[in-house]
Amino acid sequence: MKGRGVEVRLTTPRLVEVEPGKIVTGSALVVNQSVQDEDFLEELNLPSGWNLVTPLSAPFHLKSNQRQVRIFAFQVPFTAAAMGYPLTYSVRSQPDYAITNRNDFSVVVLPVVKLQMQIEDKPETVIAGETYQAKVLLIQGGNSRITVKIAIKGTPNFPIRIEPAEATLDPETSQALRIEVKTDETLKKRVIHIFNITAQAETLKNGPFTMEGSGSVEVFPRVTGEADPYHRINAQLKFTGATGSGGSGGQAEFSGSGSLDEQGKRRIDFLFRGPDLQQKSLFGLPDEYRVSYFTPTVDLLLGDRGYSLSPLTERFRYGRGAEADLHLGSFDVGAYYLGTRWEEPAQTEFGSFARYRFSDAVSVKGNFLEKQGKLTSSERFNAQIYSIESKINSGKWLNLELEYGLSKSGREKSETDTAYRVYASGQLFDQAW
Repeated sequence: MKGRGVEVRLTTPRLVEVEPGKIVTGSALVVNQSVQDEDFLEELNLPSGWNLVTPLSAPFHLKSNQRQVRIFAFQVPFTAAAMGYPLTYSVRSQPDYAITNRNDFSVVVLPVVKLQMQIEDKPETVIAGETYQAKVLLIQGGNSRITVKIAIKGTPNFPIRIEPAEATLDPETSQALRIEVKTDETLKKRVIHIFNITAQAETLKNGPFTMEGSGSVEVFPRVTGEADPYHRINAQLKFTGATGSGGSGGQAEFSGSGSLDEQGKRRIDFLFRGPDLQQKSLFGLPDEYRVSYFTPTVDLLLGDRGYSLSPLTERFRYGRGAEADLHLGSFDVGAYYLGTRWEEPAQTEFGSFARYRFSDAVSVKGNFLEKQGKLTSSERFNAQIYSIESKINSGKWLNLELEYGLSKSGREKSETDTAYRVYASGQLFDQAW
C-alpha cells in the first residue's frame, strides 16, 4: 500500500490460518520514498490478550529510496476463540508523523477440541445386587462450541446407563455425567466392574474427535467364597512410545485408586506420568503428577488437576497445586492454591470457601479468590473476588442457584466491579423448564 513518503508492502499472505497457542511470523517491505533520510517507528496492532514475540519499540533508519524487509512475530493465545481477527502493521516517521502508511491482514484461529474426563464421585466397593451411581465431569478446554455424543459400556456386562447422552459445551465449561449400574446379585466371587465412557465431538476440519475415560468398582458377592488375606488397591503401569515432528520419546504412567480400609471410608487416587510427550507427537500426553486422599471428614488433593470454586469466582482452572477440604457435619470449609502450568503469562490463585447446609435441599456458601500474575515483564496484576451463593433443590420441581460477586482489581489504582448469577430449572406438569 502506498502512502505519503513511505511505502509498506506485506511480503507474507494476507490471510493466515493458525491454531491457538502457535507463533505467527510475518514480514513487510518498507520503502522510504521521501527525499531525505528518515527514522521510522513500526507498530503491529494486535487483538487484546495477544503478545508480541519480537519487540517493535526501537526506530530503524532508512536513507532516501532505501528499502528494508521488516520481520515481526506474535503468539496467538491458547484461549483465543475460533474466528477471524483483523490486524494492522503500520510505519511512521519519528520526526514527521505525516509520513506514514499501513497494511492490513487477517488471522483465522482454527477451532480446536480439547476434552478431559474427571471422576468426581464413585463408590470403591458395592455388594452384588446393589445399584451404584458415579459422577464424571466432562471438561471442554477447546476454543469453540461443540456438541458431544456420549456412550458407555461396562465389563462385566451389567445393565448400565449414562445421562445425558449428548451435551453442548462452550469453551472452558464442563458437563456433569451421571452413571447408574445395576450389579448382578447372583455373583459367586469378587469381580471388578469397569465402565468405559466414549465422548465424540464433530469437528469441521478433521472429522470426529473421540476421547475415552474409564473407572472401576469392586463388586463383592453376598455369600463370599475363598477369603482373600490381602487388602488390594487397583493399579496399572503403562509404557508409551511416540514419534512425531518434535522427535521421539518414551513415557511411563503409574496410576490407581482404591480404599485403604475394609469399610471403604479412606480412599486414595493417584497418577504419575512423565516425561512430557506432548511436544514430540500429536498423540503424546503431557506429564502429570497427582495424588488424592479422601475420608468422611477430610479431603486432600495434591498435584496437577482441575481446581474450582464457583461460577462467578473460578469455574475451572487447571494447574499444579494443593487443596484441603474439611467436612464437619453440616459445615464444610476448604482452600486451594495453584500455579498455572502452560498459560502465558503465568498466574497463581488462592481460593477458599465456607459452606453451611441447612438441609439436603438448602445451602449457603461464601467464596474468596485471589489471582496474581504478570501482564508484562515489569507490570503485575492482582485481583480479589468475593461471592456468596445459595442453592435450593426441591427435587424435580425446582433447582435454584443464586450468586452475587464483588471484585477488586487494578494496577496503579484499584477498580471495583459486581456480578450476579441466577440459574433455575425444574419440571412442571411433566414438562422441563
